[in-house]
Amino acid sequence: MLEVARNSRFANTIAEVSTAIAKALNQIESRRQGANWLTVDVNRPWQQIMLVQGKLAEFRRDEALRGQAIEWWRHFVEVMPEMKIAIPGRDYPANDVKARAWSCLAVTIYYLLNPGDSGFSKPCAEARYCWEQALRLMPGDAYYESSMKSVS
Repeated sequence: MLEVARNSRFANTIAEVSTAIAKALNQIESRRQGANWLTVDVNRPWQQIMLVQGKLAEFRRDEALRGQAIEWWRHFVEVMPEMKIAIPGRDYPANDVKARAWSCLAVTIYYLLNPGDSGFSKPCAEARYCWEQALRLMPGDAYYESSMKSVS
């Protein structure tokens, strides 16, 4: 129910509610995954991407955790082409969902590799690769194109 609420159009209008939902989902997902939470979960890829993104601030402060998250990202990207991804509570076309996942992975790796940066201002081949994959699925998307250019 929280995943559906988080992805509803109303959750985006109230930042405090959206933040609380994201935090609750991360806590639930962390407990569900236990010690293996940084092992690629091909059965719940979107939820795992959101869990990792929700912990970016923690990763940016802790070098050991950041290293583990970078390894997770590498494994995730390796199996991503074969994954079927769904966003709970949303009925987006498959290519749109997969492109969104690639974009989230781009943001994740950018901040993992550039923990002190606050914007996409440095070259990052890994983030560029992810946005290229998103653009293959959603050609002409202005956000993906501009994001890709900013890390090129």
